[in-house]
Amino acid sequence: MASSQRALRQTRLQRPGVPLLVPGVQANPDAEHGAGVARPLATLAHGAYAGRLPSGQLFLQHGPVNLVVFVDADAKTVHMAEDSLMAAFPYWLGALVAELPLLRTQVSELDQPLRSEIGDAMLAAAGPFADEFVTPMAAVAGAIADAAVATIGRVPNVRRAFVNNGGDIALFLADGTSLEIGLATTDKVAAEAATSDTHGVVGTLTVDASSSIRGIATSGWRGRSMSLGVADAVTVLATTAARADAAATVIASATDVETTAATRVPANTLDDASDLGERLVTQQVGKLQTEECRAALSAGKKLAQAAYARGDILGATLHVQSEWAAVGTPTTPLSGALSHPQCKENFS
Repeated sequence: MASSQRALRQTRLQRPGVPLLVPGVQANPDAEHGAGVARPLATLAHGAYAGRLPSGQLFLQHGPVNLVVFVDADAKTVHMAEDSLMAAFPYWLGALVAELPLLRTQVSELDQPLRSEIGDAMLAAAGPFADEFVTPMAAVAGAIADAAVATIGRVPNVRRAFVNNGGDIALFLADGTSLEIGLATTDKVAAEAATSDTHGVVGTLTVDASSSIRGIATSGWRGRSMSLGVADAVTVLATTAARADAAATVIASATDVETTAATRVPANTLDDASDLGERLVTQQVGKLQTEECRAALSAGKKLAQAAYARGDILGATLHVQSEWAAVGTPTTPLSGALSHPQCKENFS
């Protein structure tokens, strides 16, 4: 299984300092460092691992996959939900590795179905963006989070649950419940508005069971995967985490602009197995001119607006250095969370 783990890891290049929900946000730092702080709980099948974080949340790891799991229910139900997830989780990575050649194929060129349930969900999430360069791998983290939360949700009497896969978050909400997600930032302007008592949290995103939002994902050049654009972060809300993941990946890559401030290299020089091949990916972005920020933001926003109009996403925010934009409606939950002084542009 070690070789399988390496194979899947090559498709999602890791970088430190992951922006998760909004630029500089780390919604749950345990998602990145859980293996180091989790109390060992069990060694699962196929080399997967389960631990308990200091927060009490379940932590699952298998190769490059790191899940932070929250279940809200009575103690017996929590135990049943966690046991169910730990029984299923170890088999997902191998199923994906078995069809990696297809998962790395551009969506518009795929001419055969995927065998695994998660792989099929990845393809369905990436499909609406077939006019862009996208492979099913754009949705891998979100699709795994969806599979985990679906496993939990099949256990009776679970009230709420979320699964955070490196910042791509899937939600389960029973009728009448909601989840509030804190947004913290390292952005200087926003951080000045936060106090030490709030631990850098500048806003919250509340998702109610009556809404269709069940997935949240963020992508950008600072993030976990390679990006063609210059956006610090693009955060997307969708009906599933897989859809949010694919959309965030494609929209972030669309924030491209000709500039001498960005350092770009062929993707296959960083990872010879990358599905991006020789396409130039962003490694570093210096200070952009205001017009460059706005041009990049406009390109990404155009794609986000089209996705929103089709119903593929339920809202998005885009951040390129000092410039912000949002797509959705004034009632989109992110509008309240991003009310700090730097978010100047109206939803549209």
